[in-house]
Amino acid sequence: MSPQPATAFGTLAALCRQLDQDLGGYMSPGHTRLAAVVALVLDTAPRSGELVAMRLSHLRPGAVYVDRRP
Repeated sequence: MSPQPATAFGTLAALCRQLDQDLGGYMSPGHTRLAAVVALVLDTAPRSGELVAMRLSHLRPGAVYVDRRP
C-alpha cells in the first residue's frame, strides 16, 4: 500500500472558510461535534492513530492535548 498524498493547502483553506461560516449560525448537537472534530484536525494536524487514541481526558477547556508517539 503506497502513502496517500497530503491534502492541498487550497482544500484546507476551503475547509477553514466553511467552518467559519458554520460557526456563525445555529448548529445541532451533531453538527457541533462534527465542527469540533474538523477544527481539532485542522488546528493540530494529528495522524489517524493519534486522533483515534484520543480520550476525554485529553480535552481541557480551551486546550486539547495530542499525545505524539513515534
